[in-house]
Amino acid sequence: MKQFLLAAFLLFCMPSLFRTAWAQKGSGLQNYVNAENLRKAKRYDAALQQYSLAVKAEPDVADYWYGMAECWWDMKNPYKALETLAKCNEVKKDYVKAYELAAKILDLSKSYSKAGDQYALAFEYHKEVPKQIAAAIGGAAAYNKAKMQDKSLELLAKAKAIQPDNLDLNYMEIKIFNQQKQYQKAIDAINALLPKLPANMPQKDYASFYYELGLAYHKLEDYPQSAEALKKADVGIFKQRVYELSPEYFMKLAEAYAKVHEYQKVNELLNTAIKIRPNYKEANDLLKKINQPGTDIMKHIRAQMDSINKEKNPDKKSRMHCELCRNQFQVGEYAAAAASAEECLRTNPKDITFIFYKSISQYKSGNHSMAIFEMDKISKVPNLPAETKAMMFFALGLMYKEDKQPQVAANYFRRLKGTSFAEVGRLELKALRKAENDNNDEDEDD
Repeated sequence: MKQFLLAAFLLFCMPSLFRTAWAQKGSGLQNYVNAENLRKAKRYDAALQQYSLAVKAEPDVADYWYGMAECWWDMKNPYKALETLAKCNEVKKDYVKAYELAAKILDLSKSYSKAGDQYALAFEYHKEVPKQIAAAIGGAAAYNKAKMQDKSLELLAKAKAIQPDNLDLNYMEIKIFNQQKQYQKAIDAINALLPKLPANMPQKDYASFYYELGLAYHKLEDYPQSAEALKKADVGIFKQRVYELSPEYFMKLAEAYAKVHEYQKVNELLNTAIKIRPNYKEANDLLKKINQPGTDIMKHIRAQMDSINKEKNPDKKSRMHCELCRNQFQVGEYAAAAASAEECLRTNPKDITFIFYKSISQYKSGNHSMAIFEMDKISKVPNLPAETKAMMFFALGLMYKEDKQPQVAANYFRRLKGTSFAEVGRLELKALRKAENDNNDEDEDD
C-alpha cells in the first residue's frame, strides 16, 4: 500500500518537478531570443532590456553576454562592447568569438597591442586549424602595427609549429625580418621557402616573396642579387614597389629635389642611384654639377661683387645682381642671395625665377613666414606653366613640412599628381603618414 501511494505521489508531482528544472535551466532563453530578434530589427534599446533580463536570469550563459556585446557594438559603443565581452570570457574562458570581436574592435580603435593579445587568446582556444592560423595572422599584424615585432614573431612561430609551410605565415615572418633590418634572416627564410613553392604557381602569387628578397639584398647593397630577385617580382601591385628600388627612381627624385635646391637630399639620392648602377651617366653628371668646387664659385662671386661696386648705372647694376644671386645661392650664402635677388628684382619685379630664388633663400636663412608668403604669391600667377606651378607647390610642401604643419604640407604634395614631381610627392606623403603613425603609436593605450 505504501509503495502504491509513493508511486502515485511521484506520478502526480513529476511533471511539476520537470517544469521547475526546465524553468531554472532555460529561464533566460526566451529573453535572449527576443533580444536577438530585436537587435536584428535594429531596435537596440529594447534588445538591451531583453539581454539584461536574460543575463539576470542566467548569468553563466556566455551566449547571452556575447549577444549583448554585439548589440553594444551595433550601437557604436565600443567601450561597453569590450566591457561585456570581458564578462563573456569570465563566464566561459574558451569562448573564442568574444576574443575575435574584441580584437576587431580594438584593431579599429588603433589599440593594436591589446588587439594582438585578443587574437593570441583566440589562437590559443580555437580547435579548428584554419581558424587558428587566421587568428595568428591577425594577431601578428596587430602586434606589428604596435611596433611589437618580437610578439608578432612569437605568435607566428607558434602557428608555424602547426603549419610550417603556410605561405601567409611565412610571408608575414619574412616581411617582419625586413622591417627589423634582419635582412640576412629574411634572405635565409625566403631561400628555404622558395623550393617548396608549387611549380605551376602564377607569378603574381610568388612575386611578394621575390620582392622581399630583392628588398633585403638592396638594403645589404648587394645590387646584382637584388636586381635578379626583383625581375621576378615585377608584376601587379609590386611593379611600383620594384620601380622604387631602381636607379631611375632615385634619379627622378634627385632631379625634383635639385629643382628646389635641396642639395643634401640630392646627393644622398644620386649616390644611391650610382651605387646601383656605377656607370649611370645622367646621375654622375648631375652629381658633378651640384658639387662644383666652392672655391671656384667664391672667386667668381668676389669678381662679380667688384664689378657691381664699380658699376654706376643703377639698372645695369641691378641686372648684375641676378647672376651674383645664383652663385651665392649655390655656395649656401642664402642671406646674401636673398638680398641679391631683391636687388635683381628692382628692375624686373615680375621675374618669377628670381622671386623663386628669393623665397628659397629667405627660407634657408630662417625667414620662413616671408619665404612662404613669396612662394605662395608667385604660385598664383595667372597662366603659369603646369610644371613651374608644380615646382612651387613642391617647395611650399617642403616649407610647411619643415614648419611643422604636416596637413598643409600634405595638401601641396597631393597637388603634384600628374606632373614630373608626382613621384617625389608620393614619397613625401608616405613620410608624413609614417610620422603620423609613429606619433599615434606612442599615444596608443594611454
